[in-house]
Amino acid sequence: MLYVKDHNALLPTSSIGECVVEYQRLPPNQMADKWIPLQGVKRGEIHVQITRKVPELQMRQSLDSEPSLSKLHQIPNQVTSSYAMTEK
Repeated sequence: MLYVKDHNALLPTSSIGECVVEYQRLPPNQMADKWIPLQGVKRGEIHVQITRKVPELQMRQSLDSEPSLSKLHQIPNQVTSSYAMTEK
């Protein structure tokens, strides 16, 4: 869940909305470029560019027919993102 807030110097920080990014469904080590609708507001969307970082070892294990779950849990997924928001 991403919580989108408006930060400015004059007014207190206020919520603009929220959205869900299902990063487990993103392709590994490839940037996804998406516009996602905001929830909790009349209308609006956020532009997200996100990469699900998966180490090479974990990618090789996922290709095996029966990867070891204990080994997979030892390698955390890392997510990097950048975003821009528009209201229509």
